[in-house]
Amino acid sequence: VQTCALPISRRGVSLYQAIGSLHRVLAISETCNLLAFGFMANDRVFSNSLYVFALDQWQAFAICQSRVHERWVRAFASSFKDDQRYVGADCFDTFPFPRGWKQHEILERVGQVYYEYRADLMLRSNRGLTEIYNQFHDPDECDPEIVRLRELHDDMDRGVLDAYRSEEHTSE
Repeated sequence: VQTCALPISRRGVSLYQAIGSLHRVLAISETCNLLAFGFMANDRVFSNSLYVFALDQWQAFAICQSRVHERWVRAFASSFKDDQRYVGADCFDTFPFPRGWKQHEILERVGQVYYEYRADLMLRSNRGLTEIYNQFHDPDECDPEIVRLRELHDDMDRGVLDAYRSEEHTSE
């Protein structure tokens, strides 16, 4: 996957050329306790503490936000104090996306449903990603909206795993 996965300070002009035709880009903070990808408009001046990917598909979001990718990141990320550091060369460039992921309709659907529910939850509750994901990962949290987010995340993870399973069947 060609994405310009470098911190903004080292990618400059090549990033903006790569994202010029996109309306949005996928991004994640370089230092993060919790894996939280989001879309941003491509017309921003991005912070040097972000990884910005020339990806605008729901499928890309579903794969990157999945527990499959999260496990990969936990295995390959470095750390800064108590926070993990998402390094594109270690966490993204080496990650094996399933074959045909851009055309995977289930990934598109589950990624969009999850993302839009999460965004709506943040707006309605006036909470940011960190607060939402702190609740999400709290085993004692039983807020029905967080429970629903967990269910949608499970659906998204199943979609990602199915994309890898379908890859096995097409390579035979």
